[in-house]
Amino acid sequence: FKFVSVRLPLTRKILESLPMGRRLTVRYLHSGGQVYGFETAVAHIMVKPFSLLFMDYPKTVEVMSLRKHDRVNCYLPVTLYHDVDEYQGAIVDISSGGCMVHLQQMDLATLPMVNAEDKVLCQFNLFHSTREVAIGGTIKSATKHGSKLDIGVKFDHLSVEVQESVERYVRDVKDFLLT
Repeated sequence: FKFVSVRLPLTRKILESLPMGRRLTVRYLHSGGQVYGFETAVAHIMVKPFSLLFMDYPKTVEVMSLRKHDRVNCYLPVTLYHDVDEYQGAIVDISSGGCMVHLQQMDLATLPMVNAEDKVLCQFNLFHSTREVAIGGTIKSATKHGSKLDIGVKFDHLSVEVQESVERYVRDVKDFLLT
């Protein structure tokens, strides 16, 4: 690779502050909680048909995680217990600190009314196993998208065995994606 390009709003002030060869430090926050950063130089600015900034491809890229625990995407069927109600859904990302539970209901009235700090219980099979675990947690976020509800759960306590299993799964997925 020779360049990294980004689209940017091009004003006279931006054009004047980015002459060819100017050294830049670039930082990018990825939605997964990773911050990427690198040093580079302005290689070219294109203004038509739309504005693009071309930067020299970096020699190294630094990565820093903003999360306490590594997290990976997954699909694990889950039963979520909230108050006296039971909901079927899927864990769509997981770490040893918590998970994101995705619920989708055909009838909007059947979506749970949840609040931050509500207690829940997540029941699911451990990865590639028939062993079912039930992990208590606290709701940290809830985002509704039409007939879907995404619930961020912080695990209250994991047994050593379950914590090791989750950490091994996360490590295996990350290793697989890097190869």
